[in-house]
Amino acid sequence: MLQTLTDRVADGVSLARLLADMPELRHVFDTGLIVVDARGAILDSWQPGTPWASSLRSTGTTVPWVLDHDRPAPMLVASVHSADGAFMLYGGLSLTSLGVPDTMKVMQNTPETRLYLIAEDGHIIADSAAQRLGQSASDWPDLAPVFAAKDITNHTGVGRTDPAVLTVSSTVAGLGWLLVVQEPWNAVTSPTLQLSLVAPLAIVPAILLAMGVLAFGLVSVVTPLRRLGRSAARLVWGDYEAIQRPAGGVQEIRDLQNTLSHMAQRLQQAQAGMRSYIGAMLQARKMNGNGWPANCTTIRSRP
Repeated sequence: MLQTLTDRVADGVSLARLLADMPELRHVFDTGLIVVDARGAILDSWQPGTPWASSLRSTGTTVPWVLDHDRPAPMLVASVHSADGAFMLYGGLSLTSLGVPDTMKVMQNTPETRLYLIAEDGHIIADSAAQRLGQSASDWPDLAPVFAAKDITNHTGVGRTDPAVLTVSSTVAGLGWLLVVQEPWNAVTSPTLQLSLVAPLAIVPAILLAMGVLAFGLVSVVTPLRRLGRSAARLVWGDYEAIQRPAGGVQEIRDLQNTLSHMAQRLQQAQAGMRSYIGAMLQARKMNGNGWPANCTTIRSRP
């Protein structure tokens, strides 16, 4: 974005016109914009707060940004050269514009958690508790070892400068800043340990419930079905009494047994009727020599 603004300024557009055309610039570069020529003279500027033009003398011409932490509120000063090298445009961004306070609030999951943002030279530029802001990390025993052991290019570390405090640090890529997070060990480990202890207890009711369901299924479904199956198999071979013995189980199984019992009774009645009919037929053949009952009349067809 700063490069685009530089090109617009090179086309003769003033900072006032840029701010009028793009009001969001006031929120991005909230500490101001300054245009400086090759000799260091200020050509145009917009500084809504405390003037900071004097800090530009130390930025040089090759560094794309510099951190100014000598002010009450630290800010990042970014700079871009024009294409012809005639001037340089500086943009000031506060830590609020960069979203540092909001990010630290999100990362602070407990009131005991402390977060520090340390500049490359060791100055504390952000403190979640606002107690060490602007001081040097080397002056604090809990931060000095972490800062001394950091690698500016790539660093992620975990240390215990205090036996009761867990310290985690990581560099901010591209800026060389160090983010340090300190949290009491009990705040870190207690939830995990409690979960590991409570989790088995929470599973016990589910296991008991599952065992109860299995026992109910075994007693009320599986065993009665097996018993009813054996009775039905004996029914095929004519053992009608077997199906009458109660199989137990749920109501559906009892209804099925009652249906089979009624069917068995109907079969018995049908068999009894068939036996009576066959017995009557045999008795009639004995009474009539030609095989027909005595009262039967032979019907002959006409020629």
